[in-house]
Amino acid sequence: MKKSVVWFIMLGIGFTLLLFPTASSFAEKISPPRIYMVIQRGKIGKAVLTLRGTELNEKVLLYLTDVTIDRRGSYRFEEIEDWKYSAMDRIKLRKVRLVAKETPEEEAKIRVIAPLYEKREILTLKMSADTYIGLEVRAPYKSGEYYAGIIVEPSEPEILRGLVDGEAIEVQRIRRFGIPITITVPGRAPRLGGEIIETSSEIGEDQIKIFVTFENTGGMLEYVKGKVSIINKENKRVYDDPVLKALVPLSPDGTGEIYPEGIRDFEAEVSRPLPAGEYDLRTVFEIKTSLAPDAKVQKKIRKTTSFTIPETVAMKQRELLTLVAETQLLQFNLKSGGLVMSALEITNQDFQPLSVDISIPKGAEKWLQITENLNLRASQPGRPVSKKIRFKIRIPRDENAERNCKIVFTPERGKPVVVDLMIGGQ
Repeated sequence: MKKSVVWFIMLGIGFTLLLFPTASSFAEKISPPRIYMVIQRGKIGKAVLTLRGTELNEKVLLYLTDVTIDRRGSYRFEEIEDWKYSAMDRIKLRKVRLVAKETPEEEAKIRVIAPLYEKREILTLKMSADTYIGLEVRAPYKSGEYYAGIIVEPSEPEILRGLVDGEAIEVQRIRRFGIPITITVPGRAPRLGGEIIETSSEIGEDQIKIFVTFENTGGMLEYVKGKVSIINKENKRVYDDPVLKALVPLSPDGTGEIYPEGIRDFEAEVSRPLPAGEYDLRTVFEIKTSLAPDAKVQKKIRKTTSFTIPETVAMKQRELLTLVAETQLLQFNLKSGGLVMSALEITNQDFQPLSVDISIPKGAEKWLQITENLNLRASQPGRPVSKKIRFKIRIPRDENAERNCKIVFTPERGKPVVVDLMIGGQ
């Protein structure tokens, strides 16, 4: 039977991606997952990478390369020809051991115990002891930021065998770990800069998405966060201002990390119903430096484009997005004769006032008291209008507490919202 051979190569930062279930593993410890160094101009700086194997005499390949992040948010560890921000040729790797510190505040001391590593070195890792790799970096005389990466990978690919449609296949897999290195040389700070090079929209009946591509035109690693304001051209009102999120975001708020000369894709989803008409998209990106990602915004980049919402899309959007309940399931546990009073928040996302009818099944009024209608004011830009609907549940003393029903909120326009109410006995 014919045997197919397939290669898989994976890169990561401190994590392993498995394609098939396997009992084998690789490199129990690789620390730190990222290396930052500050070195004065022309001086030599040192850092330590710690490795530990998962089996007796595990052999791994170690080498230096450049590092960037692609537009989709994935790290790329590969050499970049004539990249002026590369620190790869300024780093030497040596096998070292740590010297005991005299005080906790003292920086770790290292002692070289082996000659300089070759460009691609095979190391033998132990299971019970750490192997220390010393980084010796000579800083350039020009201030700025420089970057490199260290790759750790098995010296031989992992072989996985199986059957696909009756045909024997053999998968050869290499799981690589990439450790990004950032070297800062103090002095005159590199300039910050950026450009919004592309903006587009995807307008569908069930959702509207905004796509923006940002290019780092500055001279250092940047942390970039964006949002887009959707402004009706006729009445000048802001109908939504969603956050632009970097694809594969590095932070919950959607901030994207971009190396110099790199680009990054961002996207936002409109969560408010938009009336038919012409709209401006005002995009704003805030830039912070890698030196102080928690500091205040240091630069803003702006751009305005436009798009049109057809009447058919506007009608569908209002059906889907007008009325929202904070939850679609309410659960309580009560005894016979039990009482609970609670509330449910209902939100009008439309930019017009909205009246809502509230209904419950016939017979539920014997144990559930709730208002029958609701009037909500029009939402304001960035501030949907909400109101709490209060209700009371009282289980008769001679009845089993377990029961359920559906509370239906029917707006004067748009899609009804159904909330399930479930009562469990104690």
